[in-house]
Amino acid sequence: MKKIATLLTICGIFSSAVSYSQLAVDSIEINTLKARVYSDGGIEEMQTWHDTTYNTLLYADGLWLASYDTSTNTLHQSAQTYRQDGLDFVPGPVSNDPNATTRWDKVYRINLQTLTDFKNGNTQGIPQEIANWPAHGDTTMGEAYYLAPFVDVNNDGHYVPADGDYPKINGDEAIFTIFNDANGRTTPAGVGLGVEVHSMLYAYRTGGIEDSVLFREYRMINRSNRSYSGAYVGIFADFDLGNSRDDLNGTNIWANSVFAYNADSVDEGPGGFGLNLTTCGMRMLQGPPAPFGDGKDNDKDGCIDGVRNWQQVFASKYF
Repeated sequence: MKKIATLLTICGIFSSAVSYSQLAVDSIEINTLKARVYSDGGIEEMQTWHDTTYNTLLYADGLWLASYDTSTNTLHQSAQTYRQDGLDFVPGPVSNDPNATTRWDKVYRINLQTLTDFKNGNTQGIPQEIANWPAHGDTTMGEAYYLAPFVDVNNDGHYVPADGDYPKINGDEAIFTIFNDANGRTTPAGVGLGVEVHSMLYAYRTGGIEDSVLFREYRMINRSNRSYSGAYVGIFADFDLGNSRDDLNGTNIWANSVFAYNADSVDEGPGGFGLNLTTCGMRMLQGPPAPFGDGKDNDKDGCIDGVRNWQQVFASKYF
């Protein structure tokens, strides 16, 4: 079955290639948290404010996908870690353009205040982040027309900021990226799925516990001509809590979460948290739709084939 799966916090050979060191990068910095996001969707160095500086919580993360081609029973996977062997995911939508990975090597950062000012007519012209929002692909290059979400003020089906259209985001600040595992992936092992991923990392300013959370939404689209079954989705995460030499990891299966914590009573070293120990974790909030009538309790609510089993989407958050 060929499906589009929405995940909320995952076809050819081309000559263009982008290395990790060349990827575009930008940062989300809100409340006490800061994270660097690359154009292939991965996070590097998520940090939190501690005393007079930022200390590390997470060194790196990335989306993992794997599934079997139903016609050949061949395993397809994209599961890079530190990109030391190349890139499983490259920037941009699935495309026939040999220069797509460089043309789409961008990270799109925007905040709610900019959108509010634009909607209320309190900006001089159209802000760059609104004008450059990647709402549409180049259909002459085989790219999907609809990409990044937007508010279509006059409902004409086209993103035209001059008509008042603007990006549709979650949270008070957000970073949006588009990436895929079809356009010239550079890792030597494995075969990609031909999947295109739309990722939004975002956070809220509430004055409450949500200020310590980064949310991430993935929308994964099978752009290949293959059908898959038995798909697996995961997140590679390398937690580093200040001094990474004394960290331990834990898992809470029923909460769909993993977490890291300090192994002793002091987080030593110049980058450590000292006596003010911290933790960092990731929780999957929702998952892709599960087949109704499969005889499983997919959402772990104690009800086999419950109503919510087939309505779920996949979400993740760092806390």
